[in-house]
Amino acid sequence: MDLVVREFREDDAAGVAELLNASDRAWPGTLTGGIPYTPERVLRELGKREYHAVLVAEASGEIVGYLTLGPHWTDLSAGYVGFLDVHPDHHGKGIGKALLIAAIDRATELGLPYLGLDTWAGNERAIGLYKRVGFFWVPGTSVYMENHFPAILRLPWARELLGDSHWYDCLVREVSLEEDREEWHGRRIFRYRLEHSGKSLEVLIDQEAKAPCAVYSPGFSAELFPEEAKPVVAFPFALRFRLENRSNAAKTFSAFFRGDEGVSLSGGRLLSLGPGGCHEEVAVCVRSPDLRDLPR
Repeated sequence: MDLVVREFREDDAAGVAELLNASDRAWPGTLTGGIPYTPERVLRELGKREYHAVLVAEASGEIVGYLTLGPHWTDLSAGYVGFLDVHPDHHGKGIGKALLIAAIDRATELGLPYLGLDTWAGNERAIGLYKRVGFFWVPGTSVYMENHFPAILRLPWARELLGDSHWYDCLVREVSLEEDREEWHGRRIFRYRLEHSGKSLEVLIDQEAKAPCAVYSPGFSAELFPEEAKPVVAFPFALRFRLENRSNAAKTFSAFFRGDEGVSLSGGRLLSLGPGGCHEEVAVCVRSPDLRDLPR
């Protein structure tokens, strides 16, 4: 089957309507609400909100898959996979995977930090699929999942490791149909690992910060974590930074700290480390004078 994943066009509305109507029998409850989709209804529903991307999967001229990627409902800087559907006659052919990979690639191009999506615990087949493309089940949720590849793939060390290879072909992941619970220095994290040509890159994502907190590359490792693992509720507070030269040659590293808006950090410098050399320091986070409390 020759499969093409591309952007939705207005003349795809009829094909998407046929797909949604065919999927109604396989959808929990109902997808159509008892009223068959028409091209007009597809376009009307798409016009109700903004999207980063609307993707279709096409095979032999037939629309066999459909995905919408919009702004995240709790974090407008991020993306959210609001809808994913594959024709029941084409389940198990990699169409859902192709659509998700395309959505992650598009989010990376757009500079989004991460993607979210929701499913349910009984949807085990989908949970496994989502995890295989880099989504993690956030603990304590009714299967809310996040994918932080858009931020990881923009790291220069990820681009260096991958070269011309696609990240999906280099992803190493053990998949379980359970919440993804892992702690590191008392912080809940998601662990990503890429392997290519005998080398590896591991990136840890802090679940609360929704950003990388550690990078382990062939040439160096860098870690940043709070001195106190509990959530920080007052200024000032301290972050511990650790840098190690993992190469066989002396290297000079540039390590400087930058806080979010309203947060100032002390520390950072040029560091020269020999093979296996390590540097640690504490960066103190303080409240910027121009940061104002929100009105109650």
